[in-house]
Amino acid sequence: MKKIILALSCILFSIQQKQFAQSEKEGIILYEVKMNMHINLPKEAENMKSMIPEFNISKNELKFNAEESIFLPVEEDSDDDFGDNNTGGSVVKFQKPINEYYINHTTKRITNFRSMMAKEYLIEDTLNNYGWKLSDETMEIQKNICKKATFTKDGKTTIAWYAEKIPISIGPAGYQGLPGAILKLDINNGERVFEAKKITFKKLGKKEIQKPKKGTKVTEAEFKLQMQKQFGDKKTIIKKG
Repeated sequence: MKKIILALSCILFSIQQKQFAQSEKEGIILYEVKMNMHINLPKEAENMKSMIPEFNISKNELKFNAEESIFLPVEEDSDDDFGDNNTGGSVVKFQKPINEYYINHTTKRITNFRSMMAKEYLIEDTLNNYGWKLSDETMEIQKNICKKATFTKDGKTTIAWYAEKIPISIGPAGYQGLPGAILKLDINNGERVFEAKKITFKKLGKKEIQKPKKGTKVTEAEFKLQMQKQFGDKKTIIKKG
């Protein structure tokens, strides 16, 4: 009898462990996104700092399962302007763009929906190979031990902290390619920082992760050209993310 009870206990424990492992492959990660609005201002525009808030802080969420994921902005009860400014005087205001990243992890394809200046674009491509360099350095984020990874492109370094406990290659703003979910991403020494503030493992509805379909289909190069035509050489407008 004891052997039967022990066997049943082992089976139950195995089922619970399997269910727990499966649960960590589906859910929602809420990120705080902090963008430095001053970092790319040229020296001749120093006087603009008094009219532009230093940081724009917003929220995005990453919905994911084992097959697909989508990173999109969280709707908040606020005005349509970028960030808060408490400096007084004149304030330069910007319309918030809409930026969504859908990834199919089976086909290794990414679809980026962007809405800017009343125009909608759909950019489809294969997933980027960032060439991450892994490190043994660790950081705890939301009770998860995360490992550090970096890559450098065009003189700018991106640092990611990923959790192997969440065994899916996902991250904010389409960043991926690591053996675990990216819970913090620092682009160019604080130019943009994404950090997980809440992680919820749960079963998602079939309609919660949907590939964007509306918008004019363009390549990344074509999209950047369109932005340059509209905004000139303002690099902060056309950056990914």
